[in-house]
Amino acid sequence: MKGDSRCHCARKHRNYRTWAKCRWKEAAWVVGEGEFALLAWCRTLTVSLWGTEQRAGAEKDVIDVLACGGACIRQHEIVRITMA
Repeated sequence: MKGDSRCHCARKHRNYRTWAKCRWKEAAWVVGEGEFALLAWCRTLTVSLWGTEQRAGAEKDVIDVLACGGACIRQHEIVRITMA
């Protein structure tokens, strides 16, 4: 898992999804809820949120093997969200 990721805006985010949408504005979509973000940087950034590191890791293992889409270049990472 990559290090913590922080949003540097002055807003008070209500949940992890709104935080992720603010932090990764370029993402095509953000789904789920939880403090662990699975980022797929292939073609267009997509973000899925998970409640546990284990669940995010299991989903990353799946897309690492099966690919995340037609233009997958296997650039996937897990980041823990720090809402301060």
